[in-house]
Amino acid sequence: GGPSCRSVDPADLQALAHRAIDAARDAGATYADIRLTRTETQRFSFGTSLNPDQEELAVGVRALKDGYWGFSASPYWDSDEVVRLAHGAVDQAKSSALSTPRAVDLGQYPVASGSWITPVQIDPFSIPIEEKIDFMRSWLEFADQYRSGVESDPSNSAMSFKRQLRVLATTEGAFCTQMVYETEGSFGIVVGPADWRNSGNARVQAKGLRLAGKGWEMFLNAKLRDQLPQLVDAGDALQGLPSKPVEFGRFDVVFNGATMASIVDCTIGTASEIDRASGYYANDGGTSYLAPPLGMI
Repeated sequence: GGPSCRSVDPADLQALAHRAIDAARDAGATYADIRLTRTETQRFSFGTSLNPDQEELAVGVRALKDGYWGFSASPYWDSDEVVRLAHGAVDQAKSSALSTPRAVDLGQYPVASGSWITPVQIDPFSIPIEEKIDFMRSWLEFADQYRSGVESDPSNSAMSFKRQLRVLATTEGAFCTQMVYETEGSFGIVVGPADWRNSGNARVQAKGLRLAGKGWEMFLNAKLRDQLPQLVDAGDALQGLPSKPVEFGRFDVVFNGATMASIVDCTIGTASEIDRASGYYANDGGTSYLAPPLGMI
């Protein structure tokens, strides 16, 4: 990582995770797992602000006791804190178990252990902040000097980086770590009058910067300067399109895959979550019309 990112010793993570697992087991849990996440983000946007090096820590413990689940979470990575969370999760499960006893079969699965890292070529957090700012400024200056009638679009020029460490440990002996990277950006130009009140201009975005599991190489491989002539041509073409008044009526709408997935997720997807359909969220997010869940599914 870069100089501003605090390193994490894998041995410390494993010790912290095992301490929580042991505490849950000693408290009477028949099964428990712990998840630790450390999320680092950087965002550079000349149109709004610079927000480098933000860090969030989280830890959650689940425990199963007498067929009921308990859960406890915290933003602190501390050996005493994970013990408290483990006891809290078991106590919550015990409280729920005061009602009708039941059996939960988690199935038989091989114990998984290992590590995985998003195959990025260049860790974006290893690139100095100054270099990232210079990269964006060079694009803005290059676009501004291209020709008359073409300007950079600072309000739509941004870079965003995310690195998340995920740790999972279970009472069955599993211990897994993941390092997940996400990178995205937007570099745009304005063709025509740059005044935002003028509807005669055209805004065009560079390609190759959509959200993806990539590193700093995303911006290098995009070859932004080489794209500029095509972006200007696209802006000129948009300016030349004739305008027409809005038509009112009923129309067929074609959705892409991402839009349809979002619609399904917010409707059928939410309702078919087993914990929601089972009533575990009755006092929080609500219940589901897909109940009883086993019969409906």
